[in-house]
Amino acid sequence: MFTFTRHRPTPWVRLLAAVAVLAAVATACASSAGSTSSATTTPGTAGPPDTAAATTAAPDKAGNPSDAGPVHLTVAFFDHPDRPQGRVGERFAEEVAKASGGSIVIDMKYDTQDSWAQYKAGKFDMLLSPARSLDSTLGVHTFDVLSLPFVVNDDIQADRVAGDPVVETMMAGLSAIDSTGLVFAPVFQRHLSVVGDRPLRHLDQLRGGLRIAPPGALTDELVSTLGATPKHDLSGPDWEAAVADGSVVAGESSLHLAGILPGGQQVAANFALFYDFTVLMISNSALGKLDAGQVEMLKSAGAVTKQRSIDERVRDDAAFRDGCTAGLTFSAAPSTFISEVGLAVDDWVLGKLKDPTMKSTYDTVKKAAGAHAVDKPQECSGATTAAYVPPAPPSPTFPEGTYRSQPHNREQLLAAGVDFGTATSNVGWDFAEVTFEAGTMTLRFHTPSGAMEAACGAPYTVDTKGYLTFAAECLGERATWSTTNEGISLEAFPSDSAQARFDNWDVSTLILTNMVSVS
Repeated sequence: MFTFTRHRPTPWVRLLAAVAVLAAVATACASSAGSTSSATTTPGTAGPPDTAAATTAAPDKAGNPSDAGPVHLTVAFFDHPDRPQGRVGERFAEEVAKASGGSIVIDMKYDTQDSWAQYKAGKFDMLLSPARSLDSTLGVHTFDVLSLPFVVNDDIQADRVAGDPVVETMMAGLSAIDSTGLVFAPVFQRHLSVVGDRPLRHLDQLRGGLRIAPPGALTDELVSTLGATPKHDLSGPDWEAAVADGSVVAGESSLHLAGILPGGQQVAANFALFYDFTVLMISNSALGKLDAGQVEMLKSAGAVTKQRSIDERVRDDAAFRDGCTAGLTFSAAPSTFISEVGLAVDDWVLGKLKDPTMKSTYDTVKKAAGAHAVDKPQECSGATTAAYVPPAPPSPTFPEGTYRSQPHNREQLLAAGVDFGTATSNVGWDFAEVTFEAGTMTLRFHTPSGAMEAACGAPYTVDTKGYLTFAAECLGERATWSTTNEGISLEAFPSDSAQARFDNWDVSTLILTNMVSVS
């Protein structure tokens, strides 16, 4: 039998004797000559003054703030404070207040229009941005690998990456825009959703406009590679109108934000296109106005913020549970759809990895992320959770014949999300050939030289609905099927076995998805 191997203040004011008031006022006026007023901490679209906030007098030797008042640092963020990314900024402001005793105040400015350009123009001291947006907005590319599919798929992998030294390498890229990174934090998985009542089953359902927010050059390329058209700047009524007129057929979002989607969308809860990380940076100009102690306070607060974000953020399983309880609908994407995505993007990914620097970072991030925990798919409707059940075949009559898998080498399989061990241990053959005839399934492998190796054979039956049942674990114990333009795709039923869940994902890409009919 053929087997697949896999080895997250208040300013203190000193009371002064009356005899010292005039002197103190004079000192404060002198020290404020180069300062700007602090920004408000409430949401708004107006930016701060035309220059970034300067520091006031440094603390005294005892670490107490001077009479001039606290240092204010402004932070631009494009979204709302109640978003998961915004919570990273809130945690940082809290930790800075604790570490500095109120001598440094972080002024968050939310809903800042074009925050990246305003930060680049020096209108803010700091910027809070999704890592995925730094390529198109500021020209920083050291975070690019995080926007590739099948690199970081789940919360556990994201935690591993956030704690790995590779983060220092990525953050070092901010020097190109004269900035220093303070926080790198995982936020959430990015899922796909489709308009309408039909769950996501095939890649063809993405043909049309796909809403993307926030911006990202690689994200746009990925969407285009999947056959969709990136659509930006769609929010509120504009987004709803685009859904209504059919110009947008899908979107990418998180389970945390699923409740804000226009009505009638199906979110594929079990498949993450990629994982969102958030970066908090400070301009070196603003950093240079601080003393060594203040700089250390910011760095210390940044480290605590990252750990709090790892510990406190709402993970996908909790977001699924909470959304389900609130009455949201979540569906599951079949393994064959995930394989379709992999087969569509593998060559694009490999093209990006021709850059040696990106390839090195990619390999390091993949190693840091480790294995993806493939959970048994769950769905939710009417506040009820149930295991995912594959769709019924299109006919009770299974189309017997001989089919060939898509040819893929080891590198293509890895880029398509196949496990390292599976991709490596199944090299040496060009394509698989599966024959269904008279109740017997035979699996053979063809090598590039033309040789053929018989790998597996088993009886199978077709029930009255068209489902296949195999007498042996060769292509799974039970499967459904669907027709394609050139042949068929088989989907194995989810298993309670953890190993089988890995295998079903991998085998779908290796053999079962988009098999071409040859007889």
